[in-house]
Amino acid sequence: MRWNTVLFDLDGTVTDPKEGITCAVAYALRQQGIIADPDTLTSFIGPPLHESFPELFGLTEEQTDRAVEDFRVYFSRQGWAENIPYKGMAELLESLQGAGLKLVIATSKPEEFALRIMEHFGLAAYFHRICGAQREDRASAQKGSVVADALRRSGRLKKPRPAGPESGDSTGLPSGDAASAKPPVPPRSDYPDDI
Repeated sequence: MRWNTVLFDLDGTVTDPKEGITCAVAYALRQQGIIADPDTLTSFIGPPLHESFPELFGLTEEQTDRAVEDFRVYFSRQGWAENIPYKGMAELLESLQGAGLKLVIATSKPEEFALRIMEHFGLAAYFHRICGAQREDRASAQKGSVVADALRRSGRLKKPRPAGPESGDSTGLPSGDAASAKPPVPPRSDYPDDI
């Protein structure tokens, strides 16, 4: 079986977002009178902000909404450019694209920021689609929603999949673990056979 579609997360996979995200979080917290060293805020990289602010700092829903807006003020102004593509990323993407693979970004970061980052670093051209969360839709930032939306927009999602023990996560889709270089779980018969 040959897979032809590869999903990439943006933060921590294509780019190192540490400075931009942690400084934006520190700015948002400072607006609420909370002083935090950006180096202690790396746990904000990855999960949706609406989950991280209350879990890590005990913010109320109202405080969280304000923190997310303040985060976006900083991130929109400068944090988006404080990303650094990982060394060799452009060459890897060029190689994968040259091998005929369809590359897709699937990120919980708001799509407008994902597009801006990818275009700024000259990486957007390698991707068939750049899919991210929609600002007004919190649910669109959930991992399962992000992946399903990216597959749907890439024409790869045939039907909804139930989560199962052999699935990579709550989406029910097979996945690989890049950190430990484990191969992806073979797809079940109801999955597209070329993702």
